[in-house]
Amino acid sequence: MHRLLKVFSASEYLDYFASDRSHMLNSQMPFPPWPVIRGSKATISMNLMQFVDMSTRDGGVDSVPGLVMTIRDFLKWTRSR
Repeated sequence: MHRLLKVFSASEYLDYFASDRSHMLNSQMPFPPWPVIRGSKATISMNLMQFVDMSTRDGGVDSVPGLVMTIRDFLKWTRSR
């Protein structure tokens, strides 16, 4: 099994991440008082699992930014920056 990382910029995270809180452990508890998170470029209300998904996608309607890399590729990538 290969370890994989998904790399994206902070601005991509802030623009595209969305959470409607449906992942919360206890659905009987009240939601926190602050608003749900939805970046200005998010196309759906919940994409947490797309952010942790390590399969490659190419621009589907629910896709999120990020480059999936092996540890080896990540180390090469960081050295080239």
